[in-house]
Amino acid sequence: MTKPDNILFVCANARGADKRESCGTSHGSAELCKLLRDEVKARGLKPQLRVTSSGCLGHCYGGPHAVLMPADKWFSGFDADDCSSIIDAVQQTISPNSNV
Repeated sequence: MTKPDNILFVCANARGADKRESCGTSHGSAELCKLLRDEVKARGLKPQLRVTSSGCLGHCYGGPHAVLMPADKWFSGFDADDCSSIIDAVQQTISPNSNV
């Protein structure tokens, strides 16, 4: 397996119904993570970029949240319709001279 240069972590943290909001389960992050992975695969970015679910990223309200590392670029409050534009932004960050 090739080690990716960049990882997009998508919060998939789960908390009980009686706990404070969790950006993972409260906002359908598992499905969003899958959509982001599919977009990466379709663009052929997989060797350079990995999308993975993560535990709590520390920003629980206004989610879902994702962070691109090592660039430390954050994405918040997105939905399925935003996944393509998120990967556009990620692609521009990891390959600033590429035509998106």
